[in-house]
Amino acid sequence: MEEIKNVKEKLQNDTRRRNAYEKYEKYEVMLFQYNRSKGNGIKLTRNLKDPVKYAANIAKKYNFTRQEYALFCEKVDKLLEENPEINLNDLSCQKGRKVIGDIISDVSPEQDFKIADLESVAIAKYYGLCDAIYNAQGKNLTEVTKILQEKQIPIPLFESSCKKLEIYEKNHRRELYDRRRKEKSQDIIHVTAAALEIGPGESEDSLLAFQKIPGVAYANDFDKRIRIQPTQVSKAVLDKIIMDDRLTDEEKKRLIDDVYNKAAEKDKFTQAAIHDWEQKGRSIEDLPKSFLQRHGIVIQMPQTGVDDDREIG
Repeated sequence: MEEIKNVKEKLQNDTRRRNAYEKYEKYEVMLFQYNRSKGNGIKLTRNLKDPVKYAANIAKKYNFTRQEYALFCEKVDKLLEENPEINLNDLSCQKGRKVIGDIISDVSPEQDFKIADLESVAIAKYYGLCDAIYNAQGKNLTEVTKILQEKQIPIPLFESSCKKLEIYEKNHRRELYDRRRKEKSQDIIHVTAAALEIGPGESEDSLLAFQKIPGVAYANDFDKRIRIQPTQVSKAVLDKIIMDDRLTDEEKKRLIDDVYNKAAEKDKFTQAAIHDWEQKGRSIEDLPKSFLQRHGIVIQMPQTGVDDDREIG
């Protein structure tokens, strides 16, 4: 199945997603070694005094210790004993990510990792599936079959993901996400969110991070001229509302509107403060840092082609 290439390079400035990807890489390698020990491959079972004795290079490359691997084996043994049919490496659904995330958290506990961070990893690993569903829309059976063969997508996985998309649309998640947007979000965002059981906000942000969709242009001349970064409506908050099926659609709409209204009020105040500064004959370039901090303003002046190392303030 096609995966997103050069993930870690693309996530150089995205600590949260890069950290999750690296943790999953380590998990995947430990699981591979564990599975080999159950077959005819290199033995890495707990009856050895050193469970990673024959995998020293792999352990070093993926930065896991003997203690971590031994604990990993212990956790996996227990899970398989409780449920021999458990899938230990399914990133395509919330349940699967919970299994993987719990093991990662137990084996290598860190405060900067949350199970939800695996959603971006799922997009990286299952991008071929999402792209296949997207490209298969409106195609006949022969064309769909060709797409699945080219992308090496198992038919059962494709069919189950398409059913998820039907449920996603039935629950109006797309309409709720686009409720207050000036432009409708791209279809691939919702195909990805539905297929992998994640919120559309995380789907959009991850696809942006992986450079699979373009960024959003500035909305008006005022924003374009001085490049004020508008208050971002938290996509995590939107996802939490949209994906909470305990709420009715009307309740979700009210909560979403409230979030957008608060952001709009803050932006209105920000623009008014800057206009007031200009009306007093002051240049935007001379806005002091204390002013920016006090009013919660972040300004990025457009590039002029001339290097300017002056401090503002």
